[in-house]
Amino acid sequence: MIIERRISVIVMLTDLQEGARKKSDQYWPDREDEVREIGSGISLKHESSSYQGVFLKRKVILSSSGSSLNSCYLTLVKFINLREREIG
Repeated sequence: MIIERRISVIVMLTDLQEGARKKSDQYWPDREDEVREIGSGISLKHESSSYQGVFLKRKVILSSSGSSLNSCYLTLVKFINLREREIG
């Protein structure tokens, strides 16, 4: 759906874990040139990442073997310590 709809940015507002409670799964690769297969012929390749103060910005290439559009660039924005900033 991301490739077909030409989505270019995904924003994540929650941490992966809050205390002992799991909030989300990590589907993206962390290291440069790392590739993560996420199933159904879809993979993500890490291109770059940069810390922007309150968020971490990752640039990845999403590839799908089952799509006629094949691949697209995707920016993943992950807010850091959002809850702590709201409380503080």
